[in-house]
Amino acid sequence: MLPDLHSILRNRRRLGLTQSELARLAGVSQSLVAKIEAGRLDPAYSKAKHLLDVLDQLSRREEKRAKEVMHSPVSSVKTSELLFHAVSLMRRHGFSQLPVEDVQGKMVGSLSERSVIERLEQASVGRGRTAGSLDSKHVLVSEIMDEPFPTVSELTPVSAIAHLLHDSPAVLVLRKGKPAGIVTKADLLKVL
Repeated sequence: MLPDLHSILRNRRRLGLTQSELARLAGVSQSLVAKIEAGRLDPAYSKAKHLLDVLDQLSRREEKRAKEVMHSPVSSVKTSELLFHAVSLMRRHGFSQLPVEDVQGKMVGSLSERSVIERLEQASVGRGRTAGSLDSKHVLVSEIMDEPFPTVSELTPVSAIAHLLHDSPAVLVLRKGKPAGIVTKADLLKVL
């Protein structure tokens, strides 16, 4: 289904293009662009699709990529570390989440403030204690960790990362298969 033709005007303006510039890039006349935007012409499907495709390609080129918004280097914790040390690291650096790696350096899990609090509450209820009384000096990260964060390449558009952040507190950015950075919701808010 073809998007609303009014999006041609909105997207052209958002990209800072004149009607003439858009027409030249799409290989159509400026008067055709003007008539479509004014709603005086219902163009052939192929012409409208071509204009929309050109605008889409220009938007994608302009969009920031993961490497431009990621936080680097990536701090992580090992599965064998005590939760106390992981929480101390999070507090010291102001992190809300951390990737978890195994002894070979492979990312196998994640740790977030939310999951730590939820798991500590669950454990304390099961033991008849309050969350504050559970001793994090005897709990391993592997006992508390969640699934690993999703991963993307450095060239992934921010819009794709935003979609992943609906279901995850962070996204790892990989370079040659190794973590090069991390993107959180706070990182995306900085680029708005």
